[in-house]
Amino acid sequence: MRIWTIQSIDVWNKLKEEKIVTCDEKLAFYLKDENYSFLEQYNWIRDKMINRIGHSSYKSNIYPIWGWYLYKGQHKKPDLRHSAHGPLGEQMTCIELEIPNEKVLLSDFELWHYVLNNGYIGNSTNEEELDSECEWLDSLPKEKRRNLIEESWDKIFNIKELLNNGIYSSGEYIQGTFWELRFDEVKKVQIFKAR
Repeated sequence: MRIWTIQSIDVWNKLKEEKIVTCDEKLAFYLKDENYSFLEQYNWIRDKMINRIGHSSYKSNIYPIWGWYLYKGQHKKPDLRHSAHGPLGEQMTCIELEIPNEKVLLSDFELWHYVLNNGYIGNSTNEEELDSECEWLDSLPKEKRRNLIEESWDKIFNIKELLNNGIYSSGEYIQGTFWELRFDEVKKVQIFKAR
């Protein structure tokens, strides 16, 4: 499976030297920042990866590395002229990889934001249905509501169709998570300056 991952120059240099690189939890901003911690959500996706693609064969108890499988509905390298590919002005790398399919968990990038925000991914197709769904969810006991919210997150893995029903949008940006960067899976590297 062809995947494109955006990484810092430091990660690329480490990969060239060490041949295998995993997520450095100490450098992962969203795992350690007390104001923006997504540790619970990253633990959730890590558990899903273990259940669906197995543990890493290289290291245990690590967090995923993220890459793009579909970008703007196409299986191609992300447009590096767009912003949000790294800190403004910093040199970054776009690493093109060929990873065995069974080592990648694909999910919908737009719906992943519901997971990050502890949101419920419902079945509403209009505002009225959404309001009704929210009222129903709010009426449930806290633990039951929490369980239903987490169960709804599995919808991020349904990537077979493009959907935009006015409430939810999915299928245009598909991300892949995998356990490690392997130098022998690198096909191309492009160095660029983040905008």
